[in-house]
This record gives sequence, structure tokens and C-alpha cells, in this order.
Amino acid sequence: MGSVVLVSMPFHGLATPSLGLSLLKSELAQAGIPCSIRYLTLSFAERIGVPCYDWICEDSAGTFVGEWIFSHCLSPETAGRADEYVKEILLPTHRLSTSRLEEVLAARDGARAFLDEALTGTDWSRWDIIGFTSTFQQNTASLAFARMLKTAHPRVKIVFGGGNCEAGMGVQLHRSFPWVDYVCLGEGDGVFTRLVLQLLGNAAIRPLPGIVGPPERDSMRPVALAPPVADLDALPLPDFDDYFDQLGASPVRAGVSPRLELESSRGCWWGAKHHCTFCGLSDFAMGFRSKSQPRVLREIRALATRYAAHLGPRPLISFTDNILDLSYFGALLPALKESRLNLAFFYETKANLGKSQVRLLAEAGVRQIQPGIESLSTPILRLMKKGSTALQNVQLLKWCGEFGIQPLWNILYGFPGEDPKEFEHQREVVARITHLQPPAAVGPVRLDRFSPYFVRAEDHGIRNIRPKRALGYIFALPERDLFQMAYHFEFDYSDGRIPDDYVADLVEAVEDWRGGAANRFLYDVGSGDRLLLWDGRGTHEDSHVVLEGERKALYEYCDSVRTSGAISAHMRAAFGLADDETKDILDELLGAGLMLSDDGHHLSLAVRLHEQAVSATETRVAPDGSRGAGRDPRLLQALRKNAAVRSLGMEDGILLLNPATRKICQLNVTAAAIWDLLDDLHHLDAIVRTLSGALPGHANQVQSDALSTVGELLEKGMIEVC
Repeated sequence: MGSVVLVSMPFHGLATPSLGLSLLKSELAQAGIPCSIRYLTLSFAERIGVPCYDWICEDSAGTFVGEWIFSHCLSPETAGRADEYVKEILLPTHRLSTSRLEEVLAARDGARAFLDEALTGTDWSRWDIIGFTSTFQQNTASLAFARMLKTAHPRVKIVFGGGNCEAGMGVQLHRSFPWVDYVCLGEGDGVFTRLVLQLLGNAAIRPLPGIVGPPERDSMRPVALAPPVADLDALPLPDFDDYFDQLGASPVRAGVSPRLELESSRGCWWGAKHHCTFCGLSDFAMGFRSKSQPRVLREIRALATRYAAHLGPRPLISFTDNILDLSYFGALLPALKESRLNLAFFYETKANLGKSQVRLLAEAGVRQIQPGIESLSTPILRLMKKGSTALQNVQLLKWCGEFGIQPLWNILYGFPGEDPKEFEHQREVVARITHLQPPAAVGPVRLDRFSPYFVRAEDHGIRNIRPKRALGYIFALPERDLFQMAYHFEFDYSDGRIPDDYVADLVEAVEDWRGGAANRFLYDVGSGDRLLLWDGRGTHEDSHVVLEGERKALYEYCDSVRTSGAISAHMRAAFGLADDETKDILDELLGAGLMLSDDGHHLSLAVRLHEQAVSATETRVAPDGSRGAGRDPRLLQALRKNAAVRSLGMEDGILLLNPATRKICQLNVTAAAIWDLLDDLHHLDAIVRTLSGALPGHANQVQSDALSTVGELLEKGMIEVC
């Protein structure tokens, strides 16, 4: 029986093993075929440093700098255009510091030596088949190294797969680079093992769906794709051993925080019904399939246990699913909630989740979501076919803030047919929601292969489609071949619009939002019959509004998006208010910037918090007033206010808020006195002496109350020990 090695080349991320390769390794093991995985990603990061490597991985601006770094190793004729690439592509797109540019150029200069060392540092001839995964910026490094391996070891079979090889892209890669023997065009589960068995002589050689090989290199006949895996429960558990072994032995391990990547579904149930116009998920990969709840839970438990020693105190598991299976709200998520596994999860979701669903995500351990918000304009969201509205997007951001989930999102622009005025409207929306999680960026929509914009370009007002300009500096291919192999494209608008001309104000507003997000808030603090809205969105002093009666009821009712008609009906039934009276209250709250309105729908904006009162603890004191022998060492502590804490003076006391921890408390008499004294006095002993003269009660009781109160204020992060 022969053997297989699977290779992950730069620039796959350092923090995660390759899920695809790890699944294939397990599948081959079930067939009795020895397999190992080599992470040359780690080796290259050792050469160029983790910060530079991570920056290259995160490049999403269309410069393909990772591909460019290895381009001259694949196509020497591109070397002469390096200066032009830097001047025309890299520098105009990225605000690179001099040191970062030098790091990138040094990485390119060392790429050839890296590949030479990788070739000679391992006896690659001991394997019969060498497989490469290529997704995102892995093509040039993989292709260049594959050619070196084929030259040095002609008998070895070279196989490619991954996202860069999907469908026609893989066919063109196979034709353009003859040292690649076979390419898998879609999901490799099952079909790759069958190919390996054939190549090792354990099965008759015959065509396989989804595999192109030597007979197809010059043939123009269409290649049948392998059917997508129907039963995901039948897949093996991924084997991540090679990754963690190699990371543990690598000098870069100190700079990498590893996490697990798992999958609980493939495809997209929303896209199968309404393909978002810019989404590059192909039709043959769109069919939605998910694992059963017991299988997902078993997989989480097994892998989190197996690799616990390599992960942090609360490991992060990122699910690669395109969209969360809604059935998991009925089974998987409640099971995770009850399991108390001390794990954190990431999922991609839709934005129109209900509040109970967001709460359950948080209770199940989901700490990050990518909800596909994309815009704060309902008309633009309709152009995308997102199936959500602007207020639903804001509503989700608000509930994420309430339940401690981080939403990862962007604002996109440049959709054919979008009204430039919608960006003025979005800027107005941004001004009211600066207390919520800001987008990572504002950027132009991409034109990706397989998207409706690409497939039906003329119907959408798109013309003159061509591969991203940067790719011409990277691949020395005829224009037609480059077009067939590319996934990202540039284009012109049929109406001649230039979107950059009308988004500058929104970009500026979002940059300001991002810069001040950590210090802005709008909190809803419930307190009996009153509702306190503490507004810290401004650049000056905080303000507050107290709502009671009908105003409180209306505001709380609009915690979810409500129509004008529903609000009027609710207020009529609850308070007997006439419609014009309800409208007056609504207009008042909208005018104060405490609510948001869009197309007859309304939403309250404050994030709900619960008041946490600091109260003095009862302390038993001896009849003579003593507390026992000895002096409490805590009295020697020097204290100060936490500079980040915000305070709000009320008629019935003082409220404190720690924005970093989202903890809020109302101070009692003792706590308020201590807070005031910390403007001048710092040692607790001096504070106690001052309080003893100002507050009624035995001195020992005052000391006890002060120690207890200081302990609570320290715990909540309101004050600090100097």
C-alpha cells in the first residue's frame, strides 16, 4: 500500500488547521491508506514573522499580495513588473508603513529560498501522491512548489483541490499547468479516496466524476462534477494531529492563538431560494445539508477534548457553515446551553433573528456571529435580495450588545441601481447608532464568479467584466485563460456611475464611529416603574431621560421592530390612547434620537442593562464594638477612581457605569460617600476616618460597611487599587 502527503502552502491562516485536508486524512485512514499533512504555512511564517504573515492573510482589497509574493517563482517573466505592481496596485490600495512594505518585499525576495529549503529539507520521494489544497491566496505558492516536486520526483502524482479549483477554474488550472496530474473540481469527500485507490493500483483506472486528469487535459468536453455529499453525518471526524504537532514544534507558536474549525452544514438554505446577487457560492454547492444535532454535539465534545491541551482556557470553535441551520435552535443550541462545555463559538447567520434566538445563541456559548448585514438601507438590501431590512439589521446589533455577542459585519456599496441618496440616509442612521458594534469597513461590492451579477451581468447593468487587474501582474497567462481561472473580477456599470463619488461622507462617519466606539453607549436601565435611558453617544457630557407610564410602555414595546399600526393598537389597548397621542409620544422619542424610524417601522435603540445596586453588607459587631484583635490590612490600600468609569448624578443617588465590563450600579449612601471622597483622599484608612465623623453608627460598623462596599466597587471595576 502506498502513501499520501497533503500540503497546505502559504497563505492559509496560521490559527487553524486545514479542515478539508484533515477530513481527507481521516477518510484515507478509514480506507487503510497512510496519510500525513505538512503545514508549510508555519515554515514561511517563521521566515517572515507572524504579524506580516497575518496581514497578508487578511488582505481582502483585491491586491492578492500573497499570490504576488510567490508569483516570480511560478512565472519568472512576471519579475520584471514587480516595481510596477508595487506602484500601481499595492501602494495605492494599502496605507503601508515603510516597515511593512519592507517586510512584504523581503518576503518576496525570500520566497525562492523558502521553496528550495522545503524541497531539500524533506524526502518527498517517500510518498506516492502529493495533494495540495488551494483556497484564496494559495495558488502561486502551491503551483510553484508542485512544479519543483514534479521535476525532482517525476513518478510522484500531483493532485490539486480546494476553492480555487471549483468547476471551470480547476479545469483551466489543469490545462495551464501541466505538472498538475489531477484536479478535483468540487467536494473531494469520497472521490479523492477513490482516485488514490486507482493511482496506488488498488482499483481499476476509470473516469471519476469531479476529477480531471491527463486524458482531459486537451479535451474540450465538459467534465461531470462529483455529486455533493448528501449525508454529512457519514463524514469522519477531522484529524488535526499534524497541525498541532507542527505548531507545537514551531518557533511561531507563541504568536499564534489556535482555534478549531468545524462544519455542521454545507450550502445555503437562503441562497437556494433567493441567491443574493453578489454571492459567489456556486449553484452546485448551494444545496443545503446539515449534520444531525447528536452528531454535531459528539464532534464538538470529541475534538474539544482531544485538543484541549493545545487551546486556550475558553477555546474558540469557528464553524465554516455559510449559514446557521435554524433547526439548531430547537435541539443543538439548547443542548450546548445545558452542556456547560466552556467553549466559545462562531457562526454565520442571517440578520433577521428574533430576540429569543439571539439570547439562546449567547447562552449556548456563541460569542461571534457574521450576520451578513451589508447595509443600513432597506432599498439597497432589496437589491441584494438579502431578505432583511435596515431596522432588522440595527435590531440585531442592539440585541448582540445586550447579550454579549460580537457581530462581524461590513457596509458594502456599488450595487448596480443603488440610489446615491441612500448613502446620505445611512449616514443619518450611523449618527444614531454609534453605541452599537461598528462595521469592520465600508467597501465596494466584489464581482465574484458564480454570483448572479457575474452569471447574468447584463440583466444587472454590468459590463466589461475582466479579471482583477492585480492578477495580470501575477500569472503569465493569456487573457482568456486568466479569465477562466479567476474568481474575482472588475467591471464597469452600464450607466457609467462611479460609486466612490457618493460614499465619502459615509466612509468618514464610519471611521469616526470606529474610532470612538469603545466610549459610546446608550443604555436602558430598568428601575421599577421608571425607565432610565443613559445616553453616552455624544462627544461631550452624558445625558439621561427618565420614561414613565405611556412613554415607558411604548419604548419597551418597540424593543423589537414595530409598525406604526401595531404601536397604535398596543397603546390603545393598554392605555386607551388616541392615535394622535401615540404619534406625539413617538415623534418625541424619535426627535430625541432615542428611536429609529424607517418606512413606517420603528425601533428603540437603547441596549438593555440591569441595575446592580451596591449595598453595604451587614456585619456582626461584638457588644463592645470591637471586631477582634489586629488591624485589617485592607485599610492600608490606596484607592482611586477608574478613569474609564462614567458617573451620572440622579435625584435619588449616583449611577456608575464601567463601559469595558458593561456593569452598572447605583450607589447607596456609603458607596456614594466613598466615591466622592476618592476625588481627594486615596487611602482607605483616611476614608474610613472621614466617614466615621460624617455617617451615623458605630465606628467599627462604618469601617465594616466601607470595606464591604469597596470590595464590591473593586469587583465591578469602578475603582482601582493604586
